[in-house]
Amino acid sequence: MKVDCKSVELEAFPDETQELQEMLPSWRGQSAGCAGLYFHPHTEHDGEKQAMLVAIRATQLDDPLSLVATIAHELGHVILLGGGLLHHKTPDHEPMTDLLTVFLGLGIFSANSSERFKQ
Repeated sequence: MKVDCKSVELEAFPDETQELQEMLPSWRGQSAGCAGLYFHPHTEHDGEKQAMLVAIRATQLDDPLSLVATIAHELGHVILLGGGLLHHKTPDHEPMTDLLTVFLGLGIFSANSSERFKQ
């Protein structure tokens, strides 16, 4: 995707529903949370521009197909929003980000991970 790795920090954040499932074996629920997050700080720290942040839900690390799809989507935000090509208030910036992954050759991961049956 030709994203400058120095401009982006990658982190994993815990999945709160996974913790509930471990504590309460009979608990059932659908996670409606996001698989990844993109954050672009608009300030400089000590005269240096701060890196953009891409955070991935920790449970994504167990599913390589979804992990690639999520990282591709979040890096799409880096390109479009971080690069100033779209504004975060643009109504269709999420579908445009998904379309960018297709344009860059990673859409197959999003398509294959979008609807899968897991038991």
